[in-house]
Amino acid sequence: MTVGTIQAITDALEVEVLCDTGEKTWEPLNTMKADEPITIAKYVKDKGLVKKQYWTWANNYIKNPKKFLRLCRQEFLAHKRTVPVYIFGV
Repeated sequence: MTVGTIQAITDALEVEVLCDTGEKTWEPLNTMKADEPITIAKYVKDKGLVKKQYWTWANNYIKNPKKFLRLCRQEFLAHKRTVPVYIFGV
């Protein structure tokens, strides 16, 4: 899952999400923050939004670089472990 852009529609923020199937959808930020906080925190760090008022929650993840790197690796491995394994010739 990849985060594309973030847009404000009325009072709610929405995140453009690129799914593994190649489909792009707009999801509410609160939902994405609950499901994928590390991915959203990484996006906030990459875009330099940490100092903005709404994004201060991401500091809990970003403030310690070693811990943030470990969390990113854990998230990557968790997604990798859930992929189905196919064994051919058995």
